[in-house]
Amino acid sequence: MNIAVFQAGLRAGGRRIGTATVLSLLATTSVPALTADELWTAWKTDYAALGYEVKTGGATRNGDTLTITDLALSHQIEDPDTAGTPDTAGTNDTTAAPETPVTITTRSEIDIPRMDLREQGDGSVVVTMAPTITARSDVTRT
Repeated sequence: MNIAVFQAGLRAGGRRIGTATVLSLLATTSVPALTADELWTAWKTDYAALGYEVKTGGATRNGDTLTITDLALSHQIEDPDTAGTPDTAGTNDTTAAPETPVTITTRSEIDIPRMDLREQGDGSVVVTMAPTITARSDVTRT
C-alpha cells in the first residue's frame, strides 16, 4: 500500500475510513521484535563506524537480560589548526615569525561499569545503566 492510499482514505463496508483510523490500525500491526543482542550489536557497529573504540569486560545473558560490564568507549580526533601563532601574537611585532600550523588532539573516553539490556516481550528493549558513568575529555595542542 502506498502513501497516496492513506491520504485518500480507504473504504470498508461501503463507508470511508479516515487517515487517522488507518494509521491507528497500522500502529497495532506486528513489527519485527528487537532482541537485546541485536541492539548491542547495532550499537557496537554504529560506534565503530563513528571512529569509537568499544571495549567491554564481558557480556552475559541471564534470561531476557543481556548485561554488559566495564564498557569503555574512546574516541580521538586530530585536527590540523592553521590558526597557531607565535608567542608574540598581539604585540604588534611585525618581525614575528609567520603563523605555525599546530594540531589539536581531542581524546574522549566514557566508562560505564554496567549496562543491562532487557527484552520486554513486545519487541522493545529497556536499557538501564549504572548510576555513575565517568566521562573524560582531554584536548592538547602540539
